[in-house]
Amino acid sequence: MHTINIDLSAYRAEYGREPLHERLGTWLFIIEGNPVHLYGSYAEAATLARLYVRVFDLEDAGVALTGWTPSGEVRANLG
Repeated sequence: MHTINIDLSAYRAEYGREPLHERLGTWLFIIEGNPVHLYGSYAEAATLARLYVRVFDLEDAGVALTGWTPSGEVRANLG
């Protein structure tokens, strides 16, 4: 099985820590240069991002987590 890695460097640069695995919110992934917003916990969102890559047969090298918005909070600049 081919492993699809998600680059966390942009997220760490903005938030300075690991993703909050148990917190619900909107996670912003950049996949093949396109923003993809996924709702749930980090584990759920990361799984859906990997599934998205597999379903659409995309290269996995371009998957990066770049942001997170807590559930119920709206940020004007989510990409």
